[in-house]
Amino acid sequence: MANTIKLKKDGSANGTPTVNSDAAETSNGLAAGEIAINYRDGKLYYAKYNGSSYARNYFPDNDNVQGDATALAIALG
Repeated sequence: MANTIKLKKDGSANGTPTVNSDAAETSNGLAAGEIAINYRDGKLYYAKYNGSSYARNYFPDNDNVQGDATALAIALG
């Protein structure tokens, strides 16, 4: 049996998800371990923990491709 994975998504130009400071699950924001896609801009967003709080990052980030690829791999398990 196949499993369906649903990502949070947005199709507006420069649309970005929010991330709560504690990365708790909300209806419009990213929780820890969740990813979202903007299919118009071609970016995958994730919540990144910096040791004290969560912030939104995206892949691909041309300034930090290696770090973003590693973070995405970890988020996807």
